[in-house]
Amino acid sequence: MTLSNHGQSALPGSYSLAIYASRKKMLDHSAILLGSVDTTHALRAGESEEVRVGLASSKKLAAGNYHLIAVMGTGNSPVEFASTRIFVVREA
Repeated sequence: MTLSNHGQSALPGSYSLAIYASRKKMLDHSAILLGSVDTTHALRAGESEEVRVGLASSKKLAAGNYHLIAVMGTGNSPVEFASTRIFVVREA
């Protein structure tokens, strides 16, 4: 995943990134955590960084349509980004 800081100030050197699957285009109690990563690299204004997030198997997911939701945060200020496309999990 590519993180880009389009803001005016740096993102502190410690933040978390979590990827969820959700049938809705929002994060709620029904979303399923697929993977997460913590990083200690500061992201300066205008800078981008490639971040790898190990994802759990989709075997946790029932068949159906899902949105990917990325949640990035530092402490108590998470920011959500939902995919505009859906992905489909089919029965095995």
